[in-house]
Amino acid sequence: MRAIAAFIMRGRLQAIIVAAGLGLLGGLFPPGWLLSGGVVGLVTLAQGPREGMLNAFAATSIVVFLSGALALQPAMQATGIFALLWLPIVWLLALVLYQSRSLALTLLITALLGGAIVVAVYVLFEAPAQWWYSHVIEQLLPMMQQAGMEIPDQAAFEANMRDASRIMTGTLAAFISFGLTVSLLIARWWQSEVTRPGAFGEEYRNLRLGSVAAVTTALLVMSAWITSGGFGEMTSNLLIVAVVLFMFQGLALGHAVVKQFGNNPAWLVVMYVVIVFTMPYGLLFTAVLGVLDNWVDFRARFRNIAR
Repeated sequence: MRAIAAFIMRGRLQAIIVAAGLGLLGGLFPPGWLLSGGVVGLVTLAQGPREGMLNAFAATSIVVFLSGALALQPAMQATGIFALLWLPIVWLLALVLYQSRSLALTLLITALLGGAIVVAVYVLFEAPAQWWYSHVIEQLLPMMQQAGMEIPDQAAFEANMRDASRIMTGTLAAFISFGLTVSLLIARWWQSEVTRPGAFGEEYRNLRLGSVAAVTTALLVMSAWITSGGFGEMTSNLLIVAVVLFMFQGLALGHAVVKQFGNNPAWLVVMYVVIVFTMPYGLLFTAVLGVLDNWVDFRARFRNIAR
């Protein structure tokens, strides 16, 4: 990764080409967008907001232009639309990190952006869950069937979709927040690799999002539990965004503990594999640890055990 970061930092043209190329790749391979955002973030963090803005503008223009030239491909059309939103937002968040030098603050603002999406949807639309359900049943389901996908029990499928539609807004907002956060972490990691190797790892292992965010998450849990109707549904969707936010602190805690006990990368592999194969429970458990970590100094406790 150091070689990639060094190539991006070699010149303005190289950075623009890599950011645009990865953005176009995102139309076929979505992680390309995470890396493209990482390029914009790296340029912003390492060379300043003005150079980062130029990189984001140029890369976005190239992606939009080429996507328009390949408009016969639906994936490329979506790529052009996505470029207009993704790279400028990554630049704004990278600007926050550049000015504040606070990874925690930047992650909190990313989560607030996800929360704002949820609130905006519930303010602008009377019944978001019904809209999601109708969209899936009336549009996506026929497309799936035309593609040859068989639905053994359509009644059960529709019932499951009705339940899932209640949290689709929060899931989408959390996905956006997650992607932006990953792009920023990639950018900060690349910056560390070309300036001070190892600095990002130390910074991330010490990540704490603060008691205010933790208390807010606890209040969202209570609200989702005791309220009903549209407000209860909205808070449940906001809670999904908060879970993704504190997942990153829980992972940071896991990295810190592994570091204290000898820094064996095999344990990190095991941690991520367990989380993935126990979804969503592994994710929820990691987020809960992240919330508790703001009050219980797990790092200090494990440091004493490691001694």
